[in-house]
Amino acid sequence: MRIVVDIDGTLTHIKYPGERYGELEPFPHIRDWLQKMKREGHTIVIYTSRRMKTHGGNVGRIMAESGGPLLAWLEKSGIPCDELYLGKPFGDIILDDMAVALNPDRSPEDQLASVLPVFVIAAAGEGRRFKQAGFREEKFEIQARGHSLTYWALKSLPLDLAQRIVVLGLEATRESLERATHTALAELGLSREFLEPRLRFVWLDRVTRGQAETALAARPALDGLWERAPAVIYNVDTTFVSSRLKQRLVSLAHAGLEGLMGLFPADGEHLSFGRVERGRVVETAEKRRISPLASTGLYVFRSMALLEDVVKRHQDEVLASSRELYVAPFYNYVIAEHGPVGYDVAETVYPIGTPDELRTFLEADLDDD
Repeated sequence: MRIVVDIDGTLTHIKYPGERYGELEPFPHIRDWLQKMKREGHTIVIYTSRRMKTHGGNVGRIMAESGGPLLAWLEKSGIPCDELYLGKPFGDIILDDMAVALNPDRSPEDQLASVLPVFVIAAAGEGRRFKQAGFREEKFEIQARGHSLTYWALKSLPLDLAQRIVVLGLEATRESLERATHTALAELGLSREFLEPRLRFVWLDRVTRGQAETALAARPALDGLWERAPAVIYNVDTTFVSSRLKQRLVSLAHAGLEGLMGLFPADGEHLSFGRVERGRVVETAEKRRISPLASTGLYVFRSMALLEDVVKRHQDEVLASSRELYVAPFYNYVIAEHGPVGYDVAETVYPIGTPDELRTFLEADLDDD
């Protein structure tokens, strides 16, 4: 994750008349959190409009005058800095969908709890079709292009944003799923220090009635984040690329959205579909082609508590129409009862949940190759 941080009013207080910039002290909560983020492997970018108003936007003059002293202050103050950008435009009001204002008297973790997502990975299937096709290993460890299917699925997600990563699986597949998950996350470059406080497994003793029910089993692993954090629900049946997903997840709350649905142009009628109008999802359907846009398998809700609410009150209706507790149909109730649902269209999508889909993926011409 790239964390871009302002200085004055964010890292330290706004300078009073008569004070010198070099004498300012950093806010301890912010400094300590940035040090923690750096240890976990995140990139810290310092971006400031300091002296822009004074020098009329002359960035060259600001760099010559302030660059050296500012770097010295950051080092003295214990502020990690991988990149420093001077010349941020000065403005009386800055409108930015990625902006988060921090209160220096509270911990950043607490303030970001309603901004950064939790990831709930539903991997509680039996992989029956792969076994029937003669695969001996569990689905999670089937290899494709030098990596497991678990790797390819998790590669789709901006896991470096995660407050928590919860993997749900069957007790019978515990050994395989744990091994596949740990290996995939290591290959994706997530450090042990990052994963240790975040990664949780929840084991189920039976196959559930659908992905929505599976996802709700994550409650014991989420604690207070159940009500507060945006929740990303995904499976291990698809791999996709979306260049804007990370930004859309971080800005979910600021955008006033109750959810976000991953979509892509698809043929056929065997998928979940979302119909969109004016930048919002207005209807979803399971295996009924109401739109040329189908689900990537990525479902985001303002919180797990929101999903729990609509599932508890409307599961009988969804079961009656779909015979399984798919996630997509529940967006209809979110839209009607809670508020708008946005969407993200992926640039590249490969389903990998069946032997035939895996064969297509193996034959595809990928940029990674």
